[in-house]
Order: sequence, then C-alpha cells, then structure tokens
Amino acid sequence: MPSPRFAVISEGATDYEVIHSILAGFFADDAIVVRQLQPNPATPQHGNWAEVLKYCSSERFAGAFHDNDFVVIQIDTDVCERAPFNVPRSAPDGQLRSVSELIEAVRLRLIDSVGLALYQQRQHQILFAICVDAIECWLLPLHLSDERRAAASGCLETLKACLAARNKPLSKKHGHYRRLAQGYTDAATLRAHADVNPSLSRFIADLRAVFPAR
Repeated sequence: MPSPRFAVISEGATDYEVIHSILAGFFADDAIVVRQLQPNPATPQHGNWAEVLKYCSSERFAGAFHDNDFVVIQIDTDVCERAPFNVPRSAPDGQLRSVSELIEAVRLRLIDSVGLALYQQRQHQILFAICVDAIECWLLPLHLSDERRAAASGCLETLKACLAARNKPLSKKHGHYRRLAQGYTDAATLRAHADVNPSLSRFIADLRAVFPAR
C-alpha cells in the first residue's frame, strides 16, 4: 500500500524539512509525497507563525485537500503570547501550562483559525505539529545524549552550541536543516528517539493514532 500524501503548512522551509524527514521515517518511505504549501517554495522568505495563522484562515486551506490525503499544520510556541497568536503560557488559574496543556491551547487556536465548521469536516485529515517551544527542540534528540534532549525551551541556542562544539555552525537554510533531520528518515532511529522530547512525542502519538498499523 502506498504511503498517504501529505501537505505541510509551516512557519518556514526549515520546519518543513524536519516534518518531511519525520514522515519519511514514520512510514519507512524515502519517496513519500510531502508537499510544502506554506511558505510557498517560490517565495520562501514569507514564513513565520503569522503566515501559518493567515493561511489556515484563508480559502487556500480548504484547497489543501484537493491533491493531498492529510495536512500537517506546524507552528512553534516560542512567541505564542504575541498578538494575534494570543495563547497565554499560563492557565486561567495562573499556573504555568504544562507542555501538553500548551499544545492543547495552541491546537484550539489553530482550529479557531481554520474555522470550526471546516475543521469538523476535515479533522480526520488534519495533524498538528506543535513545537514547544521551537522545531529545534525536535532536533535535539538526534544531536545530544544528555538530559537536554528533552528540552522545551532555549532549544535554538542549545542546538547552536552543540553544533559549534563540533565546528559545524548552524545555518538557517533549509538544506542544512534537511541534513540535521536526516536521522529521522530511518524508521529505527525515529522510533528510538520518538518519545524523548515531549512535543515531538505528542506528534508521533497523533500519527500512531491515525496510522496504528505503522
């Protein structure tokens, strides 16, 4: 059976590369179809969290399912309190939200952007890749062997320091992130690291729920 076709709405081309690698490893399919919708590959400079929200609330979102079986919405939580993102890091009782609670709050915010009616129609085809607090947190398990692999904050600086120690400076170019995430294209490596980082673990758990035979 061929792998399903995915489209990705993400903050940037670097985020797309990480999601692509994870999907390739999850399905053990290097040739899996994973299309980048946002940012538009023709204008990759137009990428950030605001563009993700804009895309989800536009007519383009409904069209994302025309040639794709599933749509992955990726967003970081590092600036989730900024307008118009408007997701507080603290719960109404004033307590700092846990990773799972923050993911759920951001998920509801994305559903609000999509619109409840459209979401209810397409929810079985939508996956949320919510990175607490950045996509770099999902790369740490591949490049570290200590407790920092499970970090949910400061991950960009941690990854930079890790690579600098190996004389491999971090580049925000998508090709560099493709190489950084390459390990996840191996199914065994992905399984070994899938539960190390809490928000990565949630994304993998959601994939397993939709595709239990994988």
